[in-house]
Amino acid sequence: MKKLLTTLLSLCISLACISCQNANKECRYFVIHRDIPHSSQLNESFLTEIVDAVGQVQNDTLRLGVSIVISMLGDQPDEQVAKLRKITELSEKTNIPIYINIDGQNWVDARPDLWNWWDSEAPGYNPENRNNVEWYDWSADAAVKICWRDWGRQLRVRPPLNIFAPRVVEAHREGFDRLLPVLKEWVDSLPEEKKHLFIGLHIGWEAGFNYNAYHYKGGNELYEKYPDTEEFDPKRSTIDVLDPISNMEVLGYSAATTLGLKSEGKLTLEDFEQMTHRYLEMWCKHAASYGFTPEQIITHLGGNYEPFERHYRYWPAINEYSTPGWSFYSINPHTAGTLDSDMEKAGRTRWAATEWLWLEDSADKIYKNIQTTFSFRDCRMVVYYNWGGLSQNQEAQEAIRMLWRSN
Repeated sequence: MKKLLTTLLSLCISLACISCQNANKECRYFVIHRDIPHSSQLNESFLTEIVDAVGQVQNDTLRLGVSIVISMLGDQPDEQVAKLRKITELSEKTNIPIYINIDGQNWVDARPDLWNWWDSEAPGYNPENRNNVEWYDWSADAAVKICWRDWGRQLRVRPPLNIFAPRVVEAHREGFDRLLPVLKEWVDSLPEEKKHLFIGLHIGWEAGFNYNAYHYKGGNELYEKYPDTEEFDPKRSTIDVLDPISNMEVLGYSAATTLGLKSEGKLTLEDFEQMTHRYLEMWCKHAASYGFTPEQIITHLGGNYEPFERHYRYWPAINEYSTPGWSFYSINPHTAGTLDSDMEKAGRTRWAATEWLWLEDSADKIYKNIQTTFSFRDCRMVVYYNWGGLSQNQEAQEAIRMLWRSN
């Protein structure tokens, strides 16, 4: 009898484990990105306002979540930690899952000691910082002072960093080493019934070259002449920096030099893919050293859009330490360039739409687009960008409620 009871107990445990594994495999997230304020302004409403607007469903197949970015080079160190501690506390308090993006590329204002190579009267000045920023040719004489970004409208941004420069790598390492232990401690402290509150760790924020920080020909001279106004800033002739008609310089020569990829000739799309892959893989591996799993680490590659043959392929987001992720703006993943073949070649099924917007003029059509995205291979999550637009879009809100009802 004792042997029989032991056997039955073992069987029950095995079935329970299988059930949990299946539940984890099937669980998907519809995540809404929201810009995070200063930690002193963070409260429960930051998360609950979203639930109040779109509702939620909490089961083993689909959950609502909220995405935030913590900028390791854009905020002061204490503020980074304060934001992370506060958002994890609020997640537990409200029972709303969170997705954490730790970014080191897009906002770098807090580290002029890395990029200020030209202004001796401003903080951080060091002429050697030329080696920490991007160049438009094969020498530090081509270091940039300014770039532009278009996230709905064009704005001026700091020069993009050379992501392989030793001091920039060290700044990344310091940032990750400051935040990852805090995040891992929280994840490990969650009881089993609350493990779902941690959706994942986001590495890269449309990682890549020349699209989230682009530099116009004559951009340094323009900045010197008009340092305080955008009135005379040009507009892009094309979004493709390699297009012969482009009025932008090609950046990436500093990174390629440091990496030893090339030292002469022209940079190609394949070069950018190689460098972006190396960057994502390096920091995914670092995150994995803290005990985060490939299911918990999600990459985010940018630059994938039509015409697909002229822009990034999808493979640079794929590495052994993570789940790959990409941006999808009005793009059907079933027909998105090399996405299917790149995943097939890598033997991957699991993926994430780490930045997504595919709007139409009705809730029915938006709902259909969400379902189309989820239906490609094993889509773990869709991250809607972003709350600012969604909060004003009643059709999109209803589409999300339709998603809940269908699950």
